[in-house]
Amino acid sequence: MPEKKPDHPATEALSLWLLPKRRDANRLQTLITDLATKYHCVSFLPHITIVPETRQNRTEITAIAREVASNTCLFSINPSAFYREPTYFRFLTVRIPDHPTLDSLHQNTKSASVLSVPAFIPHLSLIYADQLPAHDPLLSPQQQSVALKQMTFDRLAVVDVTATPDAWKILHTFRLRSSASDPAD
Repeated sequence: MPEKKPDHPATEALSLWLLPKRRDANRLQTLITDLATKYHCVSFLPHITIVPETRQNRTEITAIAREVASNTCLFSINPSAFYREPTYFRFLTVRIPDHPTLDSLHQNTKSASVLSVPAFIPHLSLIYADQLPAHDPLLSPQQQSVALKQMTFDRLAVVDVTATPDAWKILHTFRLRSSASDPAD
């Protein structure tokens, strides 16, 4: 009998993302798409990266995501500021302030796995680009207002980040609990 091949490549790069509720995701997606059009760069889904690119087995990382999501309540955050970072994947980001649930989610992800999880710098990227004008304010006052509105996060996703950002693909999504009294799945 022939050996069964896995339904996914062994070398795929996976990441865990925290996703905003649909209403917040739609608002942020419009902003990200507008900026991508203005600056001729890629558009992508709004997210906070909990675990950056890893080569861990898809089945294992999916199980970790399911477990961590089932033990985490949805939560809201008030973004605090913008900052530019001269690296490709974080050219313009919204700083996400410390939050006990976010910190716990990150710690639980580290504890539940053998993943090598680097230092956690919570942020939500707005522009992925090689280079943008240094003196351009990038965001209008109205766009700044949109980006700094409260965000509620309600899902944890396993994402294939093997390709370029415009080809990243969500493989699995797990809902966070709606309250501390909800039973874990």
